[in-house]
Amino acid sequence: MDFDLLVYAGIAAVLVLLFLMIYLKDSESQRKFTHFERTIEELMQQNHQLRREILQLEKAEKNKLDAFEAKFHNMVQEEINTHVLPLLNSLKEIENVIQNFQEEHQDRLAFLEERTKSINRFASPSASSNEKQVIALYKEGKKEHEIAKELRLGLGEVQFILKMNYLK
Repeated sequence: MDFDLLVYAGIAAVLVLLFLMIYLKDSESQRKFTHFERTIEELMQQNHQLRREILQLEKAEKNKLDAFEAKFHNMVQEEINTHVLPLLNSLKEIENVIQNFQEEHQDRLAFLEERTKSINRFASPSASSNEKQVIALYKEGKKEHEIAKELRLGLGEVQFILKMNYLK
């Protein structure tokens, strides 16, 4: 019996050692899991903190961008007001001057046309008398340049009159 008791005591001691070893491994695993949980929780907090910082930075950058955009817009508007608008005003003034110039010349042209019409009314008898004189002198045997000199007419005009009357 002593031997059986010793065997039972040895088996019991091995079982106790086995349970003790399992308990120690379990507690060590529990500590590692706890450590991992804390580490994961800290990482999640850091992640959350970093996201908040990123959002704040994005907002700050957006505000800076908006401020820069507004400043740039104001600068462009100021440049337009100082450089482009005076040019546009000058161009409008030039356009008005050109328009006035055109109107003035159209009025002058109309006046000259009227004057030319009135001169032609009065000049046609003398033109016909010149024509008669040119024809008469040509028939007398005078040359074109002599007729032009004598009547104080242009050589082209004398030639024209002669051609119109089929004399040349």
